[in-house]
Amino acid sequence: MRRVFSVELSNGKDLYGELELPASTYQLLDMLEQLNMKSGDLPEWEIGEYHCFELLAPFLDSEINLYELNALCQKLGDLDDLQSAAFDGLLQMEINKREGHIGIDKLMSLVQNVDCCHVVDEALNDSQLGRFYAENGFIPEVEKVPDEIFELLDFELLGGKMRRGEGGVFTRKGYVVPHSGITQIPYTMPQPPQKPDYSFRLILNNYPFENEETHEWHNVRLSLPATEEEIAAALVQLGNPPWSGVVFGVEDSAIPELLDDVDCFDGLEQFNRLAIMVKRLEETGQLMKYKAVLQATGCTDLSMAEELAGRLDEYILDSSSRSVEDVALGELHTMMDKASVETLLPHLKLYSYGLDIMRHDNSELTAYGLVERGDGQPLQAQQPNRGGMEMM
Repeated sequence: MRRVFSVELSNGKDLYGELELPASTYQLLDMLEQLNMKSGDLPEWEIGEYHCFELLAPFLDSEINLYELNALCQKLGDLDDLQSAAFDGLLQMEINKREGHIGIDKLMSLVQNVDCCHVVDEALNDSQLGRFYAENGFIPEVEKVPDEIFELLDFELLGGKMRRGEGGVFTRKGYVVPHSGITQIPYTMPQPPQKPDYSFRLILNNYPFENEETHEWHNVRLSLPATEEEIAAALVQLGNPPWSGVVFGVEDSAIPELLDDVDCFDGLEQFNRLAIMVKRLEETGQLMKYKAVLQATGCTDLSMAEELAGRLDEYILDSSSRSVEDVALGELHTMMDKASVETLLPHLKLYSYGLDIMRHDNSELTAYGLVERGDGQPLQAQQPNRGGMEMM
């Protein structure tokens, strides 16, 4: 699924984040944690970059919440090039009607009607459209015209007449015209994300060692933790290749940052062990602390991630400290009363003071708060020196 928008998010107070849409369930939940918000809360959003579908810019406003925007991006991200052109055309037709505001319900309906259109990608104007129709037998009156006369035809006139009669439109990706009626699809409001029953969801496929051109890819989804029977069943669906011949991609992850940058991979059993540990941490309310420790230590190795999951008691997470200034203020409040802190604040450089505290305590700010070791030792995890594996 391709990226559609990059959005900048805020909790409406003092915390900010960035997210690529469409986002998975865990990516949404993770961002809410970073913004110190709960599932169901509505972050403020602003599109930072359009990777595609720039035509939507005038219609994406504050009336649309993040979950609606993400649901739209999930639909848009699944479109191929011709379907994307069809969507642009349907939207342009809707704009041409001048019937008022185009809301999220209409946008969702349009994206689900893209297959009702023909797209002529080589026709970007009336002249090109007229020539295409004339050359391909769509205008019976000119079928038997001799070649020397054919080139004298007014293709722009022919194309304009066909376009107006069909109700088609030109887009940057070609000419779009409906071949059947547009179905009005009822709009269902997307629900806030809920924690999935898996830790990781993988997409597996068997690698075509010999004849890649004729190889038929069968994407198999596998949710972890999984039983031995579930893992064996996934392998059967792939045609029973050796695990060394299985490539995988991470569709969703409770710890997205680790699996985005993973360096080492010892097999599915290792993933499954980690998934079991992550599920336990989630059930005991320690998953955010675990993600903070992984981020603070710079861990991108699954073996080290497994080890850290069993040593969380060695670390301290202060989720109330989300900036260097927060660190300084927290330290001041442990030493003096509130009135004294307020008196002193105008005379302090909080940022410099906070940095000094962090250096002294060997602590690190993460998206989830301030992390340090209980014994005051440096945080940096020691990564095993092993060969890497490329993720799908």
